[in-house]
Amino acid sequence: MNGKLIIAAAGLRRQAPEAFEEFLDAFRAFTETQRDDCIRAPSEHLSVAQGRAQNCTQILRLFDTCLLEAAKHEK
Repeated sequence: MNGKLIIAAAGLRRQAPEAFEEFLDAFRAFTETQRDDCIRAPSEHLSVAQGRAQNCTQILRLFDTCLLEAAKHEK
């Protein structure tokens, strides 16, 4: 994953933890919607829906683990 993005996300999480958690909750819900849309997508739109769901999942994982991953990069 992108080290610069991880460090930036960790910085935001440290500076404004409550706001970051609110954002994370909203992004989790958005990610779930993208996954649901992927499941329901007609075959001609499946690859686009799958790509969106995968991207959201990767970004969510980055946000969820940013503090741990930033600690590895900052050493």
